[in-house]
Order: sequence, then C-alpha cells, then structure tokens
Amino acid sequence: MSAEVPYIRERTQAERDESYRSSYWMHALEYGLNYYVCGRFAVAARMMPVSASLFHHAVELLLKACLALDDLVEEIAKYDETYGHSLPLLWEEFRKRNPGSEEHDPTIEDLHKFELVRYPENLISEGGMFSIGFFENLEQEPNSYRRFTLSTLQIDPLVALLMKASSYNPVLLKDMLAREPLKTYYELHNQVAITKNA
Repeated sequence: MSAEVPYIRERTQAERDESYRSSYWMHALEYGLNYYVCGRFAVAARMMPVSASLFHHAVELLLKACLALDDLVEEIAKYDETYGHSLPLLWEEFRKRNPGSEEHDPTIEDLHKFELVRYPENLISEGGMFSIGFFENLEQEPNSYRRFTLSTLQIDPLVALLMKASSYNPVLLKDMLAREPLKTYYELHNQVAITKNA
C-alpha cells in the first residue's frame, strides 16, 4: 500500500514575488557587506584603486538592498536599467525615502569618481593620483593631476547608515562578522564597527 503524497499548495504570484524580493534584499545585503570588508582589507594592503572599486560595489549593493525593501519585483528587475552602477542615481532615490542623510553627499561624490578609473584605459590616457586610507585625507594643493581621494572615515559611517536603513538583523550581522580574519579587517580603525566591545 503506497503512502499518500501530502497536498502541496502552489504558491500564488504574490507569494512568488515576495520570495524574489526578499531573496534579492538578502543577497544584495550579503554581497554588499562582503565587498565592504574586502574593501577594508584592500585598504590595509594598499591596493589602489581596487579598494575604492570594492567600496563602490559595496555601497551600490547596499543602496539597492535598501530600495528593495519597498520596491515591486518589476522595479527590482529593472535596477540595472534604471540605475546601472550610478551611485548618484541610487543615492538620490535613497535620500527621497530617507531624509536627513545629506551629510554623506560628499562621500557618494568622492566614491563615484573612482568609476572613471575602474578600468585602466582612462587612467592611462588622462592620469590621476590616488589617496585611499584609514585616516583623514589631507587637503592637497591643486596641480595638473586629477586626484582621487577616499577615507574609511567617510565610508564606515555611510555603510553603518545603509545597514541600519536596510532593516538587517543586527544579531545576524554580528554573527556574520565574528569569523576571523573578516572580523579583524572589519574592525580595523573602524569607529562605528558594531562588533567592537561585543
């Protein structure tokens, strides 16, 4: 005698949409966090401008995760078409939904400049000087070189804001960041690290 197969109800379109939206949100957050910690490691290893590219990916994905909280599946599916890799466009939409975050405008501007040198062609043809580190970038005298500057003192508070705005579970975040050496590079000179003194 064969056992009866229990009835499994087919999911509705609304349930499938919610599953896709929540999966996108979760993956975008985790990818963003991974890029962020890799970017901090790259700063420690003095990898320029790759460290800035990693931070650019991190902020892009964290912004998309924040927007995905409220957007319809159809809108999420068009993120590449609507925003591409443009931090200014993503940030503009984020700010509409999260007023009071304008203090990070200069960070978005500084970080987005690095898209110009994401690949070597532009750097070879037009040149540039890099300054990326854990501490405040000193004001430079203007000269004939294009300057690309970035500090984790700018990036860390921005990422903290985006993680909070994303509604990510802080307990799960702390667990994710507990592994070594990930924890070390996340906390290194990080004044807003949630895992410190935990």
